[in-house]
Parts: sequence; C-alpha cells; structure tokens
Amino acid sequence: MVPGVGSALVVPRPDEEELGRLALTEAEAAFPEGPGPSRAAVARAAAQVRREIASMRADADVFDLLAQMEGEPGVADTVALLEEHRVSLEAPVVEIWQDRVPATSVSELLDDPQTFAARVRRPMPAEPSESSALGTVFHAWAERQLRLASPEPAGGDPAAPGDGPVGSLLPADEAGADGGVDASLGGGPQVVEEAALDERSRAKLEVLRANFTEFVATELAGCSPVSIEEPFSVEVGGVSVQGRIDAVFERTSGGGPRFVVIDWKSGRAVNRRTDPAKLRYFTTQLRLYRRAWSQRAGVPESAVEARVAFLAGPASFTVEQLEARCGAEPGASLDDLVRGALHHQVR
Repeated sequence: MVPGVGSALVVPRPDEEELGRLALTEAEAAFPEGPGPSRAAVARAAAQVRREIASMRADADVFDLLAQMEGEPGVADTVALLEEHRVSLEAPVVEIWQDRVPATSVSELLDDPQTFAARVRRPMPAEPSESSALGTVFHAWAERQLRLASPEPAGGDPAAPGDGPVGSLLPADEAGADGGVDASLGGGPQVVEEAALDERSRAKLEVLRANFTEFVATELAGCSPVSIEEPFSVEVGGVSVQGRIDAVFERTSGGGPRFVVIDWKSGRAVNRRTDPAKLRYFTTQLRLYRRAWSQRAGVPESAVEARVAFLAGPASFTVEQLEARCGAEPGASLDDLVRGALHHQVR
C-alpha cells in the first residue's frame, strides 16, 4: 500500500531472461595470486644474488669486492650502510686520562671503568639522604671526642704519640648534651646539624655514640689517637689519589701492628649477603688508607693495620678479612690495577 494512494502497487514478475540476469553469480579468484611483473622481477634479482653469493670466495672481503665495482650504481650507498652496521655492533671506546682521582672513586674505577669515565665527563651531585646526614653528624661528633682524648694536636708527629689512652674519652653524661665541645672546637655547626635530624635519626645517633665509646674502650684498648681526619695524597698507578683518614691510633701496649687506621661507618655491617662490589669498595678504601699512613709515618705497610668499624652493629673488619670475603687476591698490585684501568681502552 502506497501512502496517499488508495490502491496497492504490485510489481510484475520478471521473465526468465530477467531472472537470469539478476541472479547472483559466484566470483572466481585464484589464491595465492600469481606473480605479477614486479614480483617476477624481484624473484629474478634474488636468484641472481644467490648465484653471485655462491660464486664468491669464502675469504673474500666485502669492501675489496665493492672497491672493484667502483662506479657501479649503489656501491657508495652500500659501503655507507655496511659501515653503519659495523659501528653499531662495536662497543663504545672510552679513553680515560685522569691525573687526580678521589679515594672514594678508585673502587668504581677498578670495578666499572665505563661508569667512572661517564662520571668524570659529566659529574652529577648526589641527592642528600637521611643516612648521609646522620653519617655527617656522627663523624663530626666522633672527631671531637677523639680530639678531646688526644693531648697531641691532630696530625702531629706520629713517632711521638700522646700519653692519653683512648679509654679516657669523656662519657656522654660528662661531655654534655652536645658532646661537651665549645665553639672553639666547632660545636656550633654540629648542634645545628643534629637538631635538623628527625627523631628516628637521633635515636640511631645515640646508638652510634654508645657503640663508638664501647668500641674504642675495648677494641682499641691500649691505643692512643695520633691523627684525626688526616688528609692525604698518595700516588697509585701514576695518579694522585686524595682522601681523608677518619682516625689513626698507635698501640702503646699489647701486640699487633704499631698503627691502626680506622674508617668509621654509620651504616649496617657487612654480612654473607653483602654485594661483593661493596666489599671491594671497603677493601680498596682500606688499602689506600694503609698506604697513605705508612708513607706519612715512614713505616712499612706491615706496621699499619687497616680496619673498618660499622658502629650500627657494632662490628669491625680488617682489610685482610674483607679481602677473604670478596675473593680478592691479597697480593694483587693496586698500582697495576689502577694503571690498567686508566691507560687502557675500555670496551
């Protein structure tokens, strides 16, 4: 029914010829498609390349072959692409030329010269952390305690140590809340730094102080401090290594090497799960400190014991104990290791 029209419209039935024309016919196609002219040309070229490769000598140099084809279209582009591919497969080569190295960077130089070179080229400041602030405050406090216990000026003649034993360090209650150090000994700045610590860090600081007092009264009994925060510059492998030794003690009684070099640490002590790289770092530090003080005091290295003291533990280790833990060769020459890392290409 058509709207607006009173009658229905009926389409007449188409005849047979019309039905045949309107009927759907199946489309026929070949799959896969046969190669067209372009694909056939590519196939012929690929076959030609395979024949050329098969006829080439196995020991032929591709650049020599390309040189013989000079003037052919595409040779220059092919050479450029091959060079680009060769360079991409090579590790970068870094020449390290450094005549001065901080003591804290020597271990990184030996372990990872590539990273060391990157830091030398583009030094980045370290982000301040809670642990570093705590370590700074503790080291300042420990330095003042040792200065109070040492009748000789820090850095004085190591052959003439003071008579005051380490056990004479002032107890915390007698030293006062700020360590009993007046402004002439630098107490002011340390008080400000300590006040900036949060409650958790201040609690850790008290533990470090207590363990420090216990350590020097027991482990270093019969010793006197002869140098505190001792700066040094020592030649290693042809370069100057600068650093600072936390404390040096001289034995006034008992057996063992004459001097004891101490590196205070406010962090956790090493254990069986400690990263070997960290163990090597501590080992390298102690070896540098031992050499520096042996030259400063004019004594052989065998007369200097190097020890790191982890006061959060507390626990302490000699350089020999750390070498055994990290598998380092005791007789390895530090000079040869540094010289090799600095003056050889790093791949």
